[in-house]
Amino acid sequence: MRPFLVESPPRMFRPRTPSTEIQFEEQVLRVASEIMPGYKVAGWKPLIKDWHGRAAKPDLAMISHDLDNWYVIEVELASHSISGHIAPQLETLRNGVYDRSIVPSLKNAFPSEDIESLTRMVRRDPGLLCVVDQYTDRIGRTCRGAGFDLIVLEPYYGDIGGWAIFVEQLPSELSRLTAPTTYLLSRGHRLGDDSVVMELPKHFPASFYKIRLPNPSGDRRYEYVQVQRFERGPGVVISRNLVPEHTTARVEIIDPSRAVAELVVDV
Repeated sequence: MRPFLVESPPRMFRPRTPSTEIQFEEQVLRVASEIMPGYKVAGWKPLIKDWHGRAAKPDLAMISHDLDNWYVIEVELASHSISGHIAPQLETLRNGVYDRSIVPSLKNAFPSEDIESLTRMVRRDPGLLCVVDQYTDRIGRTCRGAGFDLIVLEPYYGDIGGWAIFVEQLPSELSRLTAPTTYLLSRGHRLGDDSVVMELPKHFPASFYKIRLPNPSGDRRYEYVQVQRFERGPGVVISRNLVPEHTTARVEIIDPSRAVAELVVDV
């Protein structure tokens, strides 16, 4: 983190760590709509319990304007203990039960949305985001291991007052005005000798319940794979012959009105 100069009028901004997590959280709320224009963000702190009876409170919730996807957000300062605070919090929220019981608290957070729409929204698993003020390798590994996408927003303070934010890291799909049309797949665990779980992002639209497989023959007799819910989120089970180790794969939305999506394999 280095200082930077705004030319007109001349102002110097220098890195400043927020005094408290609440202060940083308030800053995130002030800038979120500018950074992620397709979403609304609000404070949201219900007690979320996991299947083991453990509980944790998230900091924020984020919903897309069309209520097609939503996120649970944990805000942390990089100075906090990872093993004693950040990692246990992320693990509990990852395994949290997000059902109709949370709808009233979401209604309080987003009062302009109706109960029916929010109820439909929470039928989809939320995406998971961790927002930190500074990147470290340990935080990066901890977030990845817990299934959280990472946002890094570095705070700066001006020499005559006023805060600024440097967006150090932000998932590209969150910065777009429109919903993404391409979703990258990550390689999960193998199933037997012939298949592999290919994991979809947690914000993958729930309305797309099956994915069309490539058809080299060019005719219209397509095969499909079903989108399933695994511990880490949505995914599909695909033959390893179709997605060998050296390849990358993505899902492209072909026709949103008919919920048609297709697997694309890059050799």
